Amino acid sequence: MNGVPYGNYFNVGEYTITSSNVIFGDSATGTLSVLSEPIPEPSTYAALTGVFILGLVVLLRRRRA
Repeated sequence: MNGVPYGNYFNVGEYTITSSNVIFGDSATGTLSVLSEPIPEPSTYAALTGVFILGLVVLLRRRRA
């Protein structure tokens, strides 16, 4: 088990799940893969918006000059 469960959530990683039935003698093994993409914080969006606006201002000032 690469990741460690945290509360009701799983960390990113692969988990091996094993189940066995004592009465019928059945058993099953499977792998659960948990993938995730990083989610940027709102401050990241604010910084990118600020850089975009600053670049737009510089571009407009150069066109006027």
